[in-house]
Amino acid sequence: MTLKEIQLLIKNQNTWDLFGSDIDSRLKELLVGCHPDRFEDEKDKELALSLSKQLSLLAEKAREPRLSISGYLLVKDICTGDSSYIRLFEKAGKKYIFKSPLSDGVKKLVGTEFNLTKDLVSKSAGQVFEKFFRKPVEIIIDAKNKDYHCVYEYTDGLISVADLINMFPSGLDGRHIIWITRRVLAALAYLHSQDICHNAPTPDHLLVEYKGHGLVLAGLLHFTKTGEKPPVIPAKYTDMYPDKWVKDIKKASSGLDIYLAISSILKLAGTNCHTRIRNFLKGVQLESLTNPQSGIIIHDELGDLAKSLYGKPKFFELELINET
Repeated sequence: MTLKEIQLLIKNQNTWDLFGSDIDSRLKELLVGCHPDRFEDEKDKELALSLSKQLSLLAEKAREPRLSISGYLLVKDICTGDSSYIRLFEKAGKKYIFKSPLSDGVKKLVGTEFNLTKDLVSKSAGQVFEKFFRKPVEIIIDAKNKDYHCVYEYTDGLISVADLINMFPSGLDGRHIIWITRRVLAALAYLHSQDICHNAPTPDHLLVEYKGHGLVLAGLLHFTKTGEKPPVIPAKYTDMYPDKWVKDIKKASSGLDIYLAISSILKLAGTNCHTRIRNFLKGVQLESLTNPQSGIIIHDELGDLAKSLYGKPKFFELELINET
């Protein structure tokens, strides 16, 4: 078994299926495949050691009873977000995202996000905009254990702009920057048409469906009506917000959304992106707080820029060469 095959097993299989009923035998088999002494290259040795540690930790988890909530079975923990634990569950062969509040203090925010998303999906049904949001399934409330879980349909193949920034330190080709930016602008334009501001379109909240050139907006718990004060801003990205806004304004606006979104994309543009595209995005960023344009206008202008640089539009596949 190769290191790549073991990586893919860890990524694609849930812990319990990975080890089966005989955990010790399966762990031994996998550890043989990634024993550092099998490799001469130092990078391979480091990867093998890392995989060995991951497998040992996962084996310990596999010995624990598998968490079950209302018939949903835990697949894996994904991350801890701004206000909730985000985990992957499965039920009847389908996968689902669970968002569970970190505390009672943010339960209302997490529930409001669910209801807003449900409303947006309903209003945009049958339109291209409906794909910009996770589809809500149900809210599970267990009063006895004080559990509260918002359940959404899972979309395969999503990767955050934050992860892409880490994968591609020199940035993406300009053609990718253009289609990702245009999806983000279209999604924000739809929100703004509903008099809603996102308030935190930061790298963690822009989820790219890289195989089909799609996009999902996450982090909608930060939303407000235009002109209102956001309930919370992500601590991880406080430095992305303009100083003047943090000190004096603190009100939601379409301009702030576009400023933050473009700031996120510029982190991904890097040196691999055409200079004209970077300069265009910087211009949009500078104007967004004082003279904001509609996201759709910027979307169309980017389309014109793409034609002038690359000719007739065609699908340009994003290959995750560093995907593990």
